[in-house]
Amino acid sequence: MSVIRADKYGIEPVYYTTHDGKFLSGRTIKELVLRPKIDLYALREYFTFQNIVSDRTLFKGVKVVPPGCEVNPDGTLHRYFYFETGFPTRKDKYKDCVEHLRILLNVAVWHSMFQTSQTPVGGLLSGGLDSSVIATFAQEDYLYPTFTVGFMDYRKFDESELATLVAKHLNLVNHQLLLGPSALPDTIDKVTEALEELRISITYPDYAAYQLASMSVKTLLTGTGGDELFAGYPWKYKASDSEYLAMVQRLVPERDHSEFFSDYVMRETQGYSPLEEFHRRYRYDTIYDRFYIDLKFGLFGQLITNDKLARRHGLQVKYPFLDDELVQFALSLPAEYKYKNGVGKRILRDAMKGLLPRNIIKRPKQGFYPPDEHWYRNENAEFVGKKFDSLKKTDFFKPYYLDKIYVEHMSGVNHTRLLWSLMSFESWLRINRINRINEDGVHFIYNAEFREDLKRFEEERDKLELARYYPR
Repeated sequence: MSVIRADKYGIEPVYYTTHDGKFLSGRTIKELVLRPKIDLYALREYFTFQNIVSDRTLFKGVKVVPPGCEVNPDGTLHRYFYFETGFPTRKDKYKDCVEHLRILLNVAVWHSMFQTSQTPVGGLLSGGLDSSVIATFAQEDYLYPTFTVGFMDYRKFDESELATLVAKHLNLVNHQLLLGPSALPDTIDKVTEALEELRISITYPDYAAYQLASMSVKTLLTGTGGDELFAGYPWKYKASDSEYLAMVQRLVPERDHSEFFSDYVMRETQGYSPLEEFHRRYRYDTIYDRFYIDLKFGLFGQLITNDKLARRHGLQVKYPFLDDELVQFALSLPAEYKYKNGVGKRILRDAMKGLLPRNIIKRPKQGFYPPDEHWYRNENAEFVGKKFDSLKKTDFFKPYYLDKIYVEHMSGVNHTRLLWSLMSFESWLRINRINRINEDGVHFIYNAEFREDLKRFEEERDKLELARYYPR
């Protein structure tokens, strides 16, 4: 047994547990779990934040090593790296910092591309600023194929035209895939199985992007980290404390948990508050506090998701924005260099002037989201309904609340994020064969079809055991 350590930013998640007194660790949860049980505390965290604020996972007894930490075999945790976000130290003039940032970005991309194994390298290109920044410096000395996923029929959500604009401007080969409404029912189980546990965002478009890239390259560069380092969420910074706390609770506010979760879940987690867990770890009084939360909480959830989806498709992901020197530079900047007059990424936008089209530099953040709000009400309405019918047969939620949000969404209220999370959780339960709750925790009996499969499996196992010990 030895100390296990996570990297500084959580790029490659590491998990650990104890079994029969033995300390076990691994890069995946599957290698640590034989009979899955659900952690009800983590479940409440997830359906509050669409992320897990503690070091728990949805798998009872399995924890993730926090970024910048190491865990001893006795379970004690030691932090070896801290993000210093609250004390800007750089006194340089803004213009000088802009020039220095441009140099650091070039070096960071070079590190990501050439300090890896000699495999084909490409990048995701959304048409947003961060991925366009990476592409700008990557194409200077290298054949850099890019990969874009867009959405049919709904141009409001489709960034493929902007990605095409950037690709033409930089003379890149851009591979594009347009998703329709069938992408959700076709891939949600595959996505959930790849992720192992549920984390932030709607991820089936990301799954498609990694799948597309895996056909051409083995190493993939992404713009993840740009928002967190350079103030890419301006609506968070100008929000009042109460507004910010509402934003953090992305799915079901804690005040509604007794209506949302079943009586069993609330009884078993009695006295536990996901918000208290959040407050124990984070402050959000100042803009620097909110920068810190983005880096420590939101970014970690994204990195876990990226790691799992990339591994599923045999890809290695590199993050130029998380180059050590670039990170330290960004953390040393005064807030007004990054966020001013309601606009985020100020210094990053100015560093890219003359290198990217003006409309790409000036464009506000959109995010990589599909038009599911519309698809759930129309083409995928039947699929959503079946998922909810299945969830109502489980022991985790109150059926009337599920009916309420389903009817509200179909009537025009946007519950897209919560509907996606609930449908993903239904897939997670089915994949891990978890449903009924008993005195031992959660037992893996999902439905009649599974019970028949289990019965046949046990019969075949018994036959094999008999043949082994009593050969003819």
